[in-house]
Amino acid sequence: MQRIALRRLFAGTALAVAGAAAMVAVTLPMEASGDGGFPAPLGAAAPHAATTPAPSPNAFPSTTGTGKVVRPDSATGVQPAPSAQESREALKVLLASPLGNAVRQDFQAATGRPLAAPAQLRVQGLVYERSGSAGLADCDGAHRCVRLLARVVGGPWIDTWQFVIDLSARRAHRLP
Repeated sequence: MQRIALRRLFAGTALAVAGAAAMVAVTLPMEASGDGGFPAPLGAAAPHAATTPAPSPNAFPSTTGTGKVVRPDSATGVQPAPSAQESREALKVLLASPLGNAVRQDFQAATGRPLAAPAQLRVQGLVYERSGSAGLADCDGAHRCVRLLARVVGGPWIDTWQFVIDLSARRAHRLP
């Protein structure tokens, strides 16, 4: 049975991946991304908008938000991006581990209150695969490993980039 995953890229573009990693780039309105527009769609006002470079010609500006297929592609040996459910589960695994104390400390420093529940953070998961001999041995495609971008709901970012969560083994690791 082929599973289809939907990956929202930072420019409001999604990548549908099915079976043997056949890909189709599709632009989506940010409301369709599943978390109310995280991150902001192209062209949205942002505090740093004056310093943001113009999108590249490959960013599909004429079809952004239309839901039209803009380019088919295929690849092998890649995993689809983690679903929202996998990302939330990775956060739970991280918080349940001893490494979760660092996340709690960052949350406390950023908000002035303790982290009471994972729902206080918005997370976006990214596939982690080791490159060469560096990195976690099991994260070579045999295990489902995820890195997280975490943000306080309506607030600042929390530093989680140094962590890799192995969802297959249900363990969190800190990268050197």
